[in-house]
Amino acid sequence: MRDLLAVWLLSLGLMCGGVAADDAKMLKTFLFIETAKTAEMDGDVLTLTGIDDSVEVFADRPYRDSGIVSLETFVDAWTEGSDSFDSDPPNAALVGLVDGTATTLIVELGQPQLKEGGISYPFQVINGNVAPTLTDAVIVIDGIDWSNFHCCD
Repeated sequence: MRDLLAVWLLSLGLMCGGVAADDAKMLKTFLFIETAKTAEMDGDVLTLTGIDDSVEVFADRPYRDSGIVSLETFVDAWTEGSDSFDSDPPNAALVGLVDGTATTLIVELGQPQLKEGGISYPFQVINGNVAPTLTDAVIVIDGIDWSNFHCCD
């Protein structure tokens, strides 16, 4: 039993050391939040209207950075880098109200297009039921290593 405990403690120590080493190598990835008065889904196009001209940004663990970038900077950066959203489209959680009831839809997003008073994304449903219109919508877009990103220094 003592030998088993010693092996377990040694293994735990090695695993913890490995985690610390991995943390030191972790790239800083950022997640993005957009808000909209409405989110409309027509076929395979999601259009957010009544949006801000900026996107909230925050770093994934273990980093604790946050900031704001312009919507144009966010759209322009979509294709930057070898691991861009363009080469590996992001997942996103779209949350909003349908007739006063909260609903969530998990989607994969394509290249955004800025429009007068809004932004549109091609999308594919991963999980959930499509509602034609959501109000008070929030979309949280998963993370990416954005090496050229400088909102949070």
